[in-house]
Parts: sequence; C-alpha cells; structure tokens
Amino acid sequence: RELVSISWTLQAEAIAARGHGQAMQIVLFHPKAVRSTYADDLVDAADYSLRSPFPIVQLLREADVLAAVRAHPDPAGIPSRNAARLRALGERACYERLAACLTASTAGGSVI
Repeated sequence: RELVSISWTLQAEAIAARGHGQAMQIVLFHPKAVRSTYADDLVDAADYSLRSPFPIVQLLREADVLAAVRAHPDPAGIPSRNAARLRALGERACYERLAACLTASTAGGSVI
C-alpha cells in the first residue's frame, strides 16, 4: 500500500509539479509489491509482475511508452496475459526466480 502512495506522490511532486506530466512517468517495482492495495496476505503469483530483487524507480519518457503501446497489437491485454502466465508458473516458481536474482547479484553472476 505504501508503494502505491509513494508512486502517486513521486508522480505528483517529482514529475507533474515540475511540468513534466506530459513527458515523463514513474513506475515502481519492489520485492514485496502486490497488484491490489487491498490484498492482505493473499498470495497471487501475478504480483511478481511488479516485483524486483531490489526497490527500483523507473523514469520513463512518455513518448517511448506511447511508441511501444502503438507498436503492440494488443497493449490492453498485456497485464492480463502477464498475470495468467505468472499464475500458470505458480507462486513458488516465481518466488524461486526472484530469489535466484538475489543470489546471482550477491555472487556476481547472471540469472539469464
């Protein structure tokens, strides 16, 4: 829940308030991020679409986001397809892949 609040605050204060609302957007990823702000201890593999080994703030150029959206045949379907794929993998597999990223980062290796 705090991640959602931080995201909106950053978007408002760091981007929109400085006149960059039409040019930039912020996307946050966090190791414990959840898709629903109302999820209390509900495990959903789809949450891994918002997770990263470490907290990350991505600053995106709006023009690049729009170009990617226009180039994709079904951009509106991306979130549901991602969620379905992660749910098919299962929460355990998603957890293990994220954990492997942490292990690789501390060992200096690669998970790809």
